[in-house]
Amino acid sequence: MSSLVVNGGIPQLNVSSSSQWMEIQRNTFKNWVNEQLKSGGQSIFDLRTDFADGVLLVALIEILQRRKLPGAVRNPAHNHEKLHNITLALDAIAKDNVTLINIDSSHITEGNTKLILALLWQLVLRYQIGLSNFQNRSWLLAWLQAVIPECHVTNLTSDWNSGIALHALLEFCKTGLSPDWKHLNPLDRVNNCRDAMKLARQHFGIPLVLRPEDLANSNLDELSAITYLSYFTKVGAPGYNATLQRIQPLVKNYPVFNFTTDWKDGRVLCELVHIFGGSIPSWPELKESNIERLNEGIDGATAIGVHPLLSAANIAEETSEHLGIMAYAARFLHFTPGVISYEHTYRDTKIVPLDESRTSTLHSSTHLINGNRSRASSPLSSASTINESQQQLEYTLVRTPSLRRKHRQRIGPTEGVKKDTYSDGVIIYATSHETVTPDDIRLEAESPTGRLIKMNGDGMYHAQFGSDEIGTWQVRLYINESLVDNCNIDVCDPSQVKVSGLRAGMAGNPHKFSIDCTNAGRGKLEVLVEKEGRNVLCNLRETHTDVYAASFNPVVAGHYKIALAYNKAEIRGIVNFSDIEGNDGPSQEELHRRAIFSTAMQQQRDHYKITAACDWQIDYMTGGPIDMYIGDTADVRVYSMQDGTVCNIPHLIADISNSSPGGTLKAEVQYGRHRFPADVIETDQPDIYKIVFTPKGPGTYNVWIIYDGHLAKGSPFIQEIAELTSPTAEGPGLIKGVVAEQSEFTIDARGFPGDVTIDVEGPHHPINSRVDTNPDNTHKVTYVPEEVGIHRVRIKLDGKDITGSPFHPKIVDPTRCHLSGEMQPYLERGERIPLMVNKEKHLPFDASRAGPGELTANVHGPSEKVPVTIDARGDGKHTLIFTPKEEGKHYIDVFWGGFALPRSPYLGYATPYQQDPEPFVHIRPTSPVHVRTEPVTRNDSYRRSEPPSGYWVRADNRPNSPDNGPHKVYILAPTKSEPSVPKATTIPPTRIRVHRHGSDISPINKQRYLQPKRTGSIYSGSSGPNPKVVLRGKGLKEAELDKPATFTIDGRQAGPGEPEVRVHSIRSEPPVQIKPTGPKQYQCTYTPKVPGAYLLDIKWNGKPFKCCPFKIDVKNPVYPEKVGVTGDIKTGVLGKDIDLKIDPREAGHGELTIDCKDPDGLDVPVHLTDNFDGTYRLKVNPEKLGKHILSIKLNKHHVFGSPFAIEIHPTAKHGKVKVWGPGLENGVFPEYQGHFFVDATGAGGGELHVSVMGLKG
Repeated sequence: MSSLVVNGGIPQLNVSSSSQWMEIQRNTFKNWVNEQLKSGGQSIFDLRTDFADGVLLVALIEILQRRKLPGAVRNPAHNHEKLHNITLALDAIAKDNVTLINIDSSHITEGNTKLILALLWQLVLRYQIGLSNFQNRSWLLAWLQAVIPECHVTNLTSDWNSGIALHALLEFCKTGLSPDWKHLNPLDRVNNCRDAMKLARQHFGIPLVLRPEDLANSNLDELSAITYLSYFTKVGAPGYNATLQRIQPLVKNYPVFNFTTDWKDGRVLCELVHIFGGSIPSWPELKESNIERLNEGIDGATAIGVHPLLSAANIAEETSEHLGIMAYAARFLHFTPGVISYEHTYRDTKIVPLDESRTSTLHSSTHLINGNRSRASSPLSSASTINESQQQLEYTLVRTPSLRRKHRQRIGPTEGVKKDTYSDGVIIYATSHETVTPDDIRLEAESPTGRLIKMNGDGMYHAQFGSDEIGTWQVRLYINESLVDNCNIDVCDPSQVKVSGLRAGMAGNPHKFSIDCTNAGRGKLEVLVEKEGRNVLCNLRETHTDVYAASFNPVVAGHYKIALAYNKAEIRGIVNFSDIEGNDGPSQEELHRRAIFSTAMQQQRDHYKITAACDWQIDYMTGGPIDMYIGDTADVRVYSMQDGTVCNIPHLIADISNSSPGGTLKAEVQYGRHRFPADVIETDQPDIYKIVFTPKGPGTYNVWIIYDGHLAKGSPFIQEIAELTSPTAEGPGLIKGVVAEQSEFTIDARGFPGDVTIDVEGPHHPINSRVDTNPDNTHKVTYVPEEVGIHRVRIKLDGKDITGSPFHPKIVDPTRCHLSGEMQPYLERGERIPLMVNKEKHLPFDASRAGPGELTANVHGPSEKVPVTIDARGDGKHTLIFTPKEEGKHYIDVFWGGFALPRSPYLGYATPYQQDPEPFVHIRPTSPVHVRTEPVTRNDSYRRSEPPSGYWVRADNRPNSPDNGPHKVYILAPTKSEPSVPKATTIPPTRIRVHRHGSDISPINKQRYLQPKRTGSIYSGSSGPNPKVVLRGKGLKEAELDKPATFTIDGRQAGPGEPEVRVHSIRSEPPVQIKPTGPKQYQCTYTPKVPGAYLLDIKWNGKPFKCCPFKIDVKNPVYPEKVGVTGDIKTGVLGKDIDLKIDPREAGHGELTIDCKDPDGLDVPVHLTDNFDGTYRLKVNPEKLGKHILSIKLNKHHVFGSPFAIEIHPTAKHGKVKVWGPGLENGVFPEYQGHFFVDATGAGGGELHVSVMGLKG
C-alpha cells in the first residue's frame, strides 16, 4: 500500500482507507517526536492538539537544529502568540533546506492530522535519515540488499514482517548477536520482531519508535519502516559503523573515516577497485582530476560487477548525504581480495670452466630444481684438445631435491608438528676411455667455513655438518689427480627460518609478523593466508637482507590459516623440540644435517662410466598451516554487572590478566545521546579493576570497555537503571513485633532530597525510636513496643507520607497465650500431654490478653507431620485439634502471631486406643417396658443421633418371632407412676438385646456411634436436622500466581441459602466468581495477582463455617520445562560418576527433587551440590550395569526430558594415550600457544573427551 502522493516532487501523506495503516504511522511519528523531546524532559500525547500552541514544535526544531530559536513565546496565552511560535518554527525549517508545501500555521493550530504527519515526515527525512529528496530512499534499500544479501530484500514493508531480516541486520552490525537468524520460524512474526527490537535497544540503544506488533503487521507502511531502519544507517549508527569497519582494512594507502568527504577525490574508490582485480588505467599514480579518477573507479567497478548508485559528479559534490556512497561501498563487501606471494629470485648458478691450459671436451647442462619446480638453463659447450692422454670426459651437473626423493603433497590442514627432510644435491657423470680404478677417483666438498670433506674410491660416505655451514658449497671431482670439474651448490636449511609476531589479534586491525631467513640460505619464500578456504590478501616485503615483514588485514573474526613455504618446504617457524610427539618424539639431537657423498664406476665395452653424487639432507619441522584465531574484541573478562536504581552506584569488575601486558584500560558510559567516562579503580588483586559510574537518570546504559584501544569482548555491557518513584520502607518492624523486644525496619530514601521523620505510636502512648545510617546510605530504625495492640508507624519525607505510610504493625505478647482447661495441670507438673492413636485431641488455648494475632501450630509425630486444625473464636479462645496416627512422642509447636509460645514445643505421648468399659443398663423385670417397633428400611442407618424419645436399640428376633426381619426398637420413657427407669437424658445411647421375657435382658458392651468420614471433602454444619455443606477443590488450600484457582460448594444437604465467598490478604483481595452448576451447587474461581498468604472465608445463608477461614498459600508459578540439564545423560561407565549440571534459574522457585533407580529398581545414591550461582551440580554413582532411570522433578513435575534413561557400560580397557604440545606448559600471553596434541592410536576403541578449566573452573 502506498503511503505517499507526489505533489511537485515533494511527498505528501495520503489518507488511507485503512485506519490500521494510519494508526501505525501516527504512533511511529509520535514515538519519534518523543524520542527527540525526552532530552528536554518533554513529550506529546496527541499529534493533533499538542502542537497547537507551537511550544513543543519550537522545542522539537531547537533539538533537531541544535540551536535556540530567538523570539519564541514559552507560555503563550493568546492565539496570536501561538501562531507566532508555529510560524517561527516553520521558517526555521524552510531555511534549513526543508521544502514545505501547502502547510501554514493555521493548519497546525486547527489540528490537521494529515498535514502534521506530512511535516513530521519531512523532519524525519531531513534530520533522521539525512536525505534531501525522498526519491533517494532507494539507497537505503540498496544498502540493505548489499549487507544482508541472503534475505533477498526487495521492499521496505512486507519483507520485514517476519522479523528475520531484522535479525540478519543485527548479525551484520555485530557478529554473534543473532547467529541463528537463519533458523527462525517465519510464522512466529511478532516474537521474532520483538526479540530483534529488544536486542537492538539493549546493544545499540535503538528506541522502539515502531512497535513489534506494527513491524509484523501486513499493513506496515513504508514511512514507519524507514523511520525505524534509519536508526541503523545514520552517521555513527551500528550499520554505518559496521560498513565502515569492513571497508577500512581494505584501503591501505588512503584514510577512510566517513562516507562523504573521504570519497570525493576518487582515490579510495580506485584502490578498492584495484584490490578486487578491477582495471584502473592511472594506477597507482592517479594524477587525474577528481572527476576523472571517479569515472575510472566507477568504470572499473562496473567491469567487476559493482554497479554505481551515483554519478561521478554526485560523489564529488560537497554534501552531507552519506547513504548513497555507503550503499555503493557496501556492494564491494561480497568480494574477496586475491593472494600475493613474494618470491626471492635465485642468482644464477655459474659453471666454473676448466683451466684453458688443460685440454678436454666438455658437454654440460644445468637443471636447477627446488622442491617439484625446476628451471632449465641454456646448454653450455666448449672444446679443446688433449694431446698427452687423448682422454675424453663427459659430465652432467644436476641439482635434485634429494637422492631419496620424498612424496610431496599440497599444503593442507594442520595435522600436528612432525619431522620432515629437505635436500639439495648434485650428480656428476663422467666417461673415460682410459683405464680407471676406483682409487683414481676423488670427490671433495668444501663448506662455507672452509672445512674440506674428501672421499676416495667407489662407495658412499656420510658426514655431519652444522648450521654455520649453510650456504654455498664447492664440489670438485678429480680423476687420476686431474680436476674434472668443480661447481658451487647453494645448500638451504628451512629449519633456520624464524617466524615471530604470530599471535592472536582482533578483526579490523592489521596483523603483522616477521620472517627471518638470514641463516636459512638462499631460497624462495611464500606466504599464504586463508579463511574458510578463501584467500586473504597478504603483503610481503623485504625489510633487511633476507628478513621479511608480512601483514594482512583480518576483516572478520574467526580462524585464519597461515601457510609458510621456503623453497617449497612447508615450515612452521622455530618449534621447541620438547613440544613434538611427546616423550617418544625426536629430540634435538635426532634432527640432523647430513652430507652424503657417493661414487660409482661401471666398466662398459670401450669406456668407463663414472658417477659422483653429493646430497645435503636437513631435518626440519613441518605440520601444515598455522591456525590462528582473530577475535573482534579485546580479551577482557567482565563480570558482576547488576541492574540498579538511580540512587545506586553500579559497578562491574574487569579482569585483564589474559590480555596483552602493558595496555591501558578505559571505560565509557553512554546514556541516550550523552557519553561520559567511568572511573577505573585498581583493586588489591593484580590486573583486576573496578569500574563505577554515577547514573544520570533512569533508562538503559551502555558501558563500553576499551583495552589498549580495542573494545572488550561483549562491549557494550547493558545495564538497566530504574527510577525510584518514592522512598521505600521495609522490614518486620512494619508488620509485627513482640512486647519488650526490639523491632526494626529500613528506610531507603536515597536520591530524594528532604528530611525523613519517623513517628511510632502505640494504642495508648507514643514510643521512642532510634535512626542509624547504614554504610549504603539507607537508614535503620529501631523501637521497643511496650504494649500489645496495633501500633502506627508514620514515615514522612519533607512532611509527606511515603508509599504505604502509615504502617500498622501488630504487637503481640506470646507469654499471655497459654494452654487452658484440663491440660493445664499436666504442664504445671511437667508431664507429657496424654494422646491416643486415632483419637482426635483438643487442646484449648487462651489468647484473650496476647494481642492481635493468629494461633498457628505444627505437630511432629515420630515419623511424619500430623495435620492440624485451629478452631478460632472471637473471644480469644482457640482450640488446637489433631489426631495422632502412630504411637510415640509428639512435639507440638504453637505460635501466636508468628512467635513461639514460651513453653513451645509441648511434648505429648500417644498410646494405643482402648475402649472404655461400657455402662450396664439395669431394667427390673417387674417394671413394665413399653416397646414400639418399626421395620428397618433400606436407607436407615444405625449411626445416627438419638431418636425422638427413649433409647435406640436393635431387636434380635427369635426364629419363632412373628416377624423375622430387622426392626428398630424404642424403649419409651416410663410414666410418672411407674418405677424409675433411667432416662435418655442421663444415660448415653446403649445397644441392648431385647427378648420376649424381661428376665432375659442382659447388659452388653457399648459401641461408639461413628460420624461420617471426611474423604476428600470438608463438611461444615448448618441449620437443619442433619445439615451438611461439602467443599471440594485444590483452590481451598493453594493457588498459583496469575492462574485461576477453583473449588466447589455443594449445599444440597444443607438448608436453604446461598454461599458467600471472600479471598483476601494484606495486599490484595482478588474477586471471586461464583457460578451455579446445579441445584445448590456452585463453582468458585479466583485469580491471585500478588504472592503470599491469603484467607478464604465462606458463609452459607450469612453464617460462617466453623472450618473457616482457610489459609491459602499463593506461590509464584514454576515452569519445569525450562530447567536445563547438561552433560552426558545417555551413557555412563561403571564405577565413574555421572556429572550433570542443572540450571533452574529460568524455571522459577520450587523444590528440586532427584531420584535414580538401577536396573533392579533400587535407589542409586545421588549428590546435589549448590554452585551458588543459581545452578546445581548433580553426581550419580552407578554400581550396576544396565539401564538406570534418572528422574529430575521441580515441584513434583518432571523437567524437560525427564525421566532420563542412562545406559551404564563396563569400564573400557585403554592403552596408552600420548599427549604433548605447548598448550600443556606454562607461558606468557599473548605469545602463548594454546594447542596440544593427543595420540590415541594405541588406546583401543573409544571416544576422546577434553576439558579445559579456566581460572574460575
